[in-house]
Amino acid sequence: MPIKRLSGTSRGKEPARGRFRAQIGFPQSIRGNLILILCILLIPTLMIQIYTYHEKFESHRADKLQGNLEIARAVGKTFETFVQDLFSDELIIGMACSPPKPTSTTDQNEILVEARKAHPAIWHLSWADPSGVVSASTDPELIGRDLHDRYSFLELISGRDWVVSSLMLSESGKSYFFVCRAVRGNSDDLLGVVFATVLSESLEGIIGIERSRNADVAIVDKEGRLVISYPRINYTWEQRDWLSAYPIIKEALKSKEVVTTVRSRLDNVNRFVALTPIQLIGWVAAAGRPELDAMTEVRASLLPATIIFLFITITVSGIALTLSRKISDSIEKLRDHALALGRGEDQHSLAQSGNADLNDLMNAFNKMSHDLTSRQEELRKSRDELEKRVQERTVELEIANNELRQLPSKLIAVQEEERRMLAAELHDSIGQTLVALKINIEHILMKLRKVDGEDVLSELEHFVRKLIQAIHETRTIYTGLRPSLLEDFGVISALRWYCEEQFKLHPERHIELVIDSDGVQIPKELYVPIFRISQEALNNIARHSKAEWVEITLTSDGHWTRLVVSDDGIGIDIGNISNYVIGGGIGLTCMRERAEMSGGSFSIESTPGGGTTIRASWPAGAAGQQ
Repeated sequence: MPIKRLSGTSRGKEPARGRFRAQIGFPQSIRGNLILILCILLIPTLMIQIYTYHEKFESHRADKLQGNLEIARAVGKTFETFVQDLFSDELIIGMACSPPKPTSTTDQNEILVEARKAHPAIWHLSWADPSGVVSASTDPELIGRDLHDRYSFLELISGRDWVVSSLMLSESGKSYFFVCRAVRGNSDDLLGVVFATVLSESLEGIIGIERSRNADVAIVDKEGRLVISYPRINYTWEQRDWLSAYPIIKEALKSKEVVTTVRSRLDNVNRFVALTPIQLIGWVAAAGRPELDAMTEVRASLLPATIIFLFITITVSGIALTLSRKISDSIEKLRDHALALGRGEDQHSLAQSGNADLNDLMNAFNKMSHDLTSRQEELRKSRDELEKRVQERTVELEIANNELRQLPSKLIAVQEEERRMLAAELHDSIGQTLVALKINIEHILMKLRKVDGEDVLSELEHFVRKLIQAIHETRTIYTGLRPSLLEDFGVISALRWYCEEQFKLHPERHIELVIDSDGVQIPKELYVPIFRISQEALNNIARHSKAEWVEITLTSDGHWTRLVVSDDGIGIDIGNISNYVIGGGIGLTCMRERAEMSGGSFSIESTPGGGTTIRASWPAGAAGQQ
């Protein structure tokens, strides 16, 4: 109903209402409209029945189509949630199977088997290394298979985090598809890929929705091929090509929702069909039912409903004529009050009227305004409380993260301190005791030489030789744990001494130490990392490399301090680098941690049969920053 606003200001409530009513005639008033509605209801019965039948038929038809669409949305959302959960689980599986916590192939297989038990829809789970070779799988036949040329793997290499393949047909006639998840490191390098093979027939438990007779739901892949329908129908591979049979699917594949009627190729009947895109993976969820089944109940209810409608219309018309005046006055009052509130001119509560329903409406209107203000205040308080809690938890997490980051360097410092104390204990207690015992026995030997005691002298001289050997071994142990040269004379003297000791143990191996510092002082903070990395490298060479020549090069130019250890041994396989450890579990990983914890970097170059080169570099100021 059109309303014309008046210019000027209002001097009072009643004059404003009077001026408003003066601008509209009876046909445009609320009472006039009520009477006009009653007149329209008295149009010949036949016209009313035809109109009502048509409107209800179309309305019910639209409701059925909309209901189909809602079901398709629910199915699509359910399947999308299933895929998202699978992506999350695959990421967890990938983190468990990838560095920096290397696991054996047996452990990886056990992880995949346990994960598969949690997902009945998964046929097989596989883990492939960055080169695309399957190293672990719940299907032993897949282990060792090269997948680097597969479309899914190529997509992941190009930078995508996940890929869902189209439907495929196995040699045994089973239809399946891949759900692939890339696992990347901190520098965004690919650590591996988790492949989940999902059987289409196992998705019944995921999308299964019980509907009325002959109604179904389905999932279609991005190529328009049927993946699964529920209730399940045994389609041939050619019959699964729904895009050719129903071209309207192409619109849904373009991320558009489609509600339409199609003729089924299977039973040649018209069906209500709703198609909705699954945005995450570019697939389509569908829901359908026969049009005849959907509209039969509508037609059965229309005729009685029309008769009842006519009876009620005539009865209510008489009553409405009597009550129209009172109702129109109350509605106009409520309208005027709402307009005043909208203009901010009137904030008082509505007064009660004689009609109970209108009184309830006015009370509800008053309560709505009050509740709206209260809820806004409660939402503000809840938001402030939530922000406070989030800030507190953020601070706690930052403290915990800082403690975790400092833990490796603290552990290395504690290890070095324990070595120093143990070396001091060996030197001050056992070493001195053995020396004193040697001196006493030598003194006794001097006395025995003056008398006739050849047999006793021979035994004591043998005992002295053993003591000298024990003293030498004790010195070697505590010097190896914490060389005093390292603190007294620096890392260069300590390296020279250790190379000489290694040459004594392995005279068949040539060890060359090259120092090039151009007079630049090597930072004292790097003494321990340089010496320990060199020590562990030489021990590793002695145990594994079978090298005849070793070169240790230490350079410092004021900008960088570099350590290079090279040998001509048998080399190592970089792909299985985690298997090369030195006694006690201290190996290449420990060397890397020592370099990085002291502010430097670590790398290794090796080929089987071509020797090994270990490099560690520290920029100027790195040790001080740590």
